[in-house]
Amino acid sequence: MIPLLLLVLGAGAFAAYELSSKTHTWVDEHVQLLRAALIAHRAADAHLDAAARTPDPAVAVQQLKAAQAANQIAAQMTAQAAQAAKTLEQQAAAAQSAAAVVTRADKILAWIEHEHGQAIQDAGVAHQIADMHLEAAATAPDPTTVAQHVEQATTANQVAAHKTVQAVETARTPDQRVTAAKSAVVVDARAAVLAKLGQGVCPPRHSYSGVTAQKKDAIIAKLRADGKTITGNNPWDIDSHMLGIKLRAIWNPDARTLHVVVSENPGKVACHMIWEEIDPALKKIIAS
Repeated sequence: MIPLLLLVLGAGAFAAYELSSKTHTWVDEHVQLLRAALIAHRAADAHLDAAARTPDPAVAVQQLKAAQAANQIAAQMTAQAAQAAKTLEQQAAAAQSAAAVVTRADKILAWIEHEHGQAIQDAGVAHQIADMHLEAAATAPDPTTVAQHVEQATTANQVAAHKTVQAVETARTPDQRVTAAKSAVVVDARAAVLAKLGQGVCPPRHSYSGVTAQKKDAIIAKLRADGKTITGNNPWDIDSHMLGIKLRAIWNPDARTLHVVVSENPGKVACHMIWEEIDPALKKIIAS
């Protein structure tokens, strides 16, 4: 890649090496610095090759960052080698190494810029899909359709989140950082809405079969008798009045299935402890 640098590292370039101990010192220093620069050059190129080969954009971004770090080391070693250069040949080798650093840095920055733009574009598409399904869920006539749209909106929101992380990692300018931050805010806000409609904050949601209309009414009556506040009508929002924990229930009358999610858990109570309270109580009513 950098033949002059390799030539300087070869034995033929040191005809004056044996002249004095002083010559030994500055030649050795220069060679060591160039060798360190060459190792960093090779590492940077290896990471760029890996970035070009991978089909995963996230892996490509990590490889680009590794290439950038290696290129910075090459730049540091090259600068020190330039300071230590005594001969025209050594100066030329350091200059060639510096040129390789600059060329690679431009390539990396252009590549990162492209990855950022692609990530923002992909996140935008995922946002649109998620919003479309979220709107459909809000107007769906039956719980089953609601659940289907919520699941698709959740998947799209996860894609938006993944792409937003890539956009954050590749942002270089203040405007790019602001755009990525706004995307992250939208992802989090949508996730909060989906938590109430879909898998909740303690996924996966729990489903109970054999829930007839009579069983459903019995469950609601029991919850109210136990002091729970229930609002809505399929879906129902249930305030447990315990540590801020709230539930959301959706009943599918055709399948006779009740779906329950933990919609809010501000106290960060362990999810398994919440379900250990809910499951036996509901199963007892359904079985009676």
